[in-house]
Amino acid sequence: MTATQMEQKNNKGNGLHVFPAGNDNFMVESSQGKIFYKVFLNGSRTCTCADYVNSVQKDPGFLCKHILAAIGLTTGNNGNGKKPVLDERFIMNLKGKDFVLYAGLLDLAHQKGI
Repeated sequence: MTATQMEQKNNKGNGLHVFPAGNDNFMVESSQGKIFYKVFLNGSRTCTCADYVNSVQKDPGFLCKHILAAIGLTTGNNGNGKKPVLDERFIMNLKGKDFVLYAGLLDLAHQKGI
C-alpha cells in the first residue's frame, strides 16, 4: 500500500464512528452507517469488512479504513476525551456476522450524553 493510498483510506476513515468492544477489539461503523465491522488490533490488525478480506491476500500489510479509524481512536485522534464503550452483551452474531443490538446503540447514546 502506497503512502497516497494510505492517506486516502485514512481520510475516508476519519468520519467513522468507532466503539471499543473489549481488549483491542472495536466495532467500526460502515461508511453508509448501516452496519458495523469488528476490528481486532491485538498483534495482527484485522477487520471483518470485504475490502480487508479481499485485499489482505494480495498485500499482507493492507489496512482498511475501519482499521485506520480504530487506530485513530486508540492514539487519541478522535477529539472527545471520554471514550464510550460498547458492551459485548449488545453484540449478536447471526450467520457469522456481528450486529449491534438496539439496546447497545441506546447505551452508547447515553454514554455520549445524547
